Amino acid sequence: MSKVKRIEDMVFTVLFLLFFGVVLVGIDKWIGAFRPTQTFETGPKLFPVILAAIALLLSISILIGQILKYRSTSRSAEKEEEEVTITPILKQHVLFATLLSLFIFIYAMEYVGFLISSLFLLFTLQYTLGNRNWSKIVLFALGIIAVNFLLFIWLLQIQLPRGVGIFEQISLFFY
Repeated sequence: MSKVKRIEDMVFTVLFLLFFGVVLVGIDKWIGAFRPTQTFETGPKLFPVILAAIALLLSISILIGQILKYRSTSRSAEKEEEEVTITPILKQHVLFATLLSLFIFIYAMEYVGFLISSLFLLFTLQYTLGNRNWSKIVLFALGIIAVNFLLFIWLLQIQLPRGVGIFEQISLFFY
């Protein structure tokens, strides 16, 4: 990997560090003041603070690893010219298809419900990422949806979007 690419990766990691640092510092303003009435009562900012702190620590560890790799390669730098690699067009199509399927998933969930929109998303992502075995795609999609149902509906008791009309009636069979 070229030095320029390693420096770009480090800059990107520093941007992540700054972002999560700002989130950690400004979370009180964004979520609002919470005055606990008991000693160990948690508020609405506990989970975002934990996530931001974990992300900040992981970003720091990634940055340290990148700096160590950069120093080790700069000491044993090879004089050979490195080839310039261009991202293949195929990777750009995968990114575009993934983003498009995510947008469709988000906007379709209100109308067709969680079940059908999740099936669409998982089928599309599996096919886009190169899985052409339909039995694996179906098992993966049904497994992920089953885990989400168990987690959100039964464990956390959070209602998932049902959709409208006939899609709402279909979802009533499942949850």
